[in-house]
Amino acid sequence: SGYGAAHLARVDAEATAQAAFRLGNDALALATWRAEAARIEASISFLYRRGLGIARDETIADEHYRTAIALDEAAAAHAMGVMYLARPTGDDDISRARFFCDLAFQKRVVPASLCNERAVTLFYRKQPPLTVHPRPLSASVSSSSRPKELGSDP
Repeated sequence: SGYGAAHLARVDAEATAQAAFRLGNDALALATWRAEAARIEASISFLYRRGLGIARDETIADEHYRTAIALDEAAAAHAMGVMYLARPTGDDDISRARFFCDLAFQKRVVPASLCNERAVTLFYRKQPPLTVHPRPLSASVSSSSRPKELGSDP
């Protein structure tokens, strides 16, 4: 009837917070309102990131995602990681993607493992290959401390 599951969940969250507040359970009311504020910040960020109904602005989207993450919205961390993966213009973006994907993965966001794997793959593709150089014997090593050859006299 025009109301989706997300809307009904928000109505339920608001009703829970209001009831908790009226019953004197301020901690539950605060936790519920914070969780709702985090989801709203993430939603606003999504609108700015996509330019839905407003001008597209990734800087403002970034600010709202960071606010949502500060309010402990794990899905926002995943969205930030995906946003940086979508535009890997340099090492900074790849490092940021890796950070946010890993944060979402730690908070057990379901698709975060794929985001994390992609960020790690991109990160290591940008790294120079390891080169191993054999260490030459130092000239200061005396002949008496060098190992003796087999079959030679002591």
